[in-house]
Amino acid sequence: MEVSLPEMVVATFLVLALVLVARFRKQLKGQDIRSYRSICGGLAVLLLVALTRIYSQQGVFGDIPFVSDPVFFQILVWIGIITGATLLVSGVSTWLPLSRAYREVSYERLRRLLLIKRVEQLVAVESRMSVILATTLEYMVELHDLSGGAVYRHRTDGHGLILEATAGPGFEPDEFPREIAVNELPLTAGENQSKETLSRLALRLPQFPEAAVEILPLHAEGKLCGLFVLQAPLSRSDSDQSRVNLKLATDIVARKIVLDRRLESAEHHRRAFQIHSDLSHAVDRGRSLREN
Repeated sequence: MEVSLPEMVVATFLVLALVLVARFRKQLKGQDIRSYRSICGGLAVLLLVALTRIYSQQGVFGDIPFVSDPVFFQILVWIGIITGATLLVSGVSTWLPLSRAYREVSYERLRRLLLIKRVEQLVAVESRMSVILATTLEYMVELHDLSGGAVYRHRTDGHGLILEATAGPGFEPDEFPREIAVNELPLTAGENQSKETLSRLALRLPQFPEAAVEILPLHAEGKLCGLFVLQAPLSRSDSDQSRVNLKLATDIVARKIVLDRRLESAEHHRRAFQIHSDLSHAVDRGRSLREN
């Protein structure tokens, strides 16, 4: 028996499709390996069905029980077609514009939420504040695709802020001043936004013609103890959720600062009490001061 032309066209098309998918397997697997597997599986099943129909027309399955029955054979063929088509549609659907946009948004949200997770892990294992500030800045720049940034820390003498670290691809540390003067004005309740901070800081930051500057203050117990200055391209419009994530990261660092100060204060009081207790036990209240 001769093979019908439509069956040969379908089988040839499926073979070429499999070759094309195999040709770009690295790119497809790099984007979504599950989609690549679904497409390959669907094409392979459909090709198997097409070859089965061709062999059936040649009478190859004439002596095989059940398969030689036309009704049973058609059921098997339709099961294969439905299975292959389902796998193929499942794989191809991930490349539709709406699906890709949703996956990109979901991935972006997860990536930015990763900032909070990393900062929480950092403050849990690191005690050096200089390392916490520098590493947090690197996380912000990396996970939020920023051009660069700098972090300032309160001077030990209590006068202004001093540059602690900078981060960013090709970012020059000299782009930001080494010190920032601070107006010693009282902080009102709930005052933690960039605009309100700018009004209380004598900031003399450089002008970036192709970048926008975001100010994230670090407040500990109502006092300014640090400052994140982040630089992002003007062409990029950050969502409110992105700013909230950055603010949450700074709040985690601020809580770490408050906790360290309270632990240090508690340790100081404990030592003072221990010294007082040791002196009390060393002094004999029944003897004069000169005798003691």
